[in-house]
Amino acid sequence: MGGYKGMAIAMMIECLSAALAATAPSNLSPAMALPASGAVPRQSAFFLFINPALIDDQTAFLNYMRHWIEFYRRSGGAHARIPGERGDHLERTRRVEGIPYSPAIAVELTDLGNRTGVPFVEAGEAT
Repeated sequence: MGGYKGMAIAMMIECLSAALAATAPSNLSPAMALPASGAVPRQSAFFLFINPALIDDQTAFLNYMRHWIEFYRRSGGAHARIPGERGDHLERTRRVEGIPYSPAIAVELTDLGNRTGVPFVEAGEAT
């Protein structure tokens, strides 16, 4: 997602995750710069946990979410996906069919297994 909506979401996340957990040194300009090492100094963390069941009966929340997801899918067409949906599908598939890998990876895993004394066993082979 790009453009002004993407920027608005990025700003919202920044405000929730950084500004609410900020310390006084967080506002110093060096803290905002990314060092060459990639590690950002004076990092903080903010967690927001929401349990709809603590607010009200979950029925209204679940009905709203079901309605919103259906609306999103209808509006987005054939390619609309809910965050996590693709990953969930892939995980289910991989649990049944295994994880595909290239022959080069099989060679590396076999070599690593031989060096460590833990043989690499491909799917379908006896252990």
